[in-house]
Amino acid sequence: MIAVAGCSQDATPPPQQLLSTTTHTGATATRSGASGSATSSRSTPTRTGSRSASPPRRPSSPAGALPAKLPGSCTAVAQTAEVNRALGTSLAGDPGYVRDVPIARIGRLGRVTCNYGASKPKATPPVQIGVSLYKTAAQASSRVTATVQSATNSGATSAQVGIGIADATVLQGSTGVLVVLSEQRVTVAVSVDRSAKVSSPKKLAVVLTTDVLNNLG
Repeated sequence: MIAVAGCSQDATPPPQQLLSTTTHTGATATRSGASGSATSSRSTPTRTGSRSASPPRRPSSPAGALPAKLPGSCTAVAQTAEVNRALGTSLAGDPGYVRDVPIARIGRLGRVTCNYGASKPKATPPVQIGVSLYKTAAQASSRVTATVQSATNSGATSAQVGIGIADATVLQGSTGVLVVLSEQRVTVAVSVDRSAKVSSPKKLAVVLTTDVLNNLG
């Protein structure tokens, strides 16, 4: 899948590698009933694009509506039932939860990544959602920009779409789709790998991003 630079490596979660690279730093991984430690830190592509048709927007949330801390489980990000409903099929297993360490140089206070439907521990999940928290809104925004630039420099196409009160960028690469955005001090990255085998990965990613924003807000 497309990697998330400010969002995955430094900012947002590491939604699967579409066109980017991934590095690892200290992270804690858990899977419903099982836990383990792992090291993880990834890269994120960034850039802007042309605006495409936007889905219905959710009501504007008041300033500070998004959490001041990262979600403690994948249930708070997107429930498996929500992901399955959007996919139109059921993914096997429980989502894997990974919590990454802060990165002071970019202002990242932390990041959580939820992997849905991965058949094996190191397999690329069909759906991956990452949420990162930064010290400032400007730092969060700059990480998204870095992610877009990295992805487009690697050959991904980009387009903008309005999701809720945020402007998101949709990045499409050879191995999947990544939707990335920042709202206040939070960045969200949702990637859909081609292994998801859906007719419109872009539509699925946008729907899931909308669900995530509603859940976080």
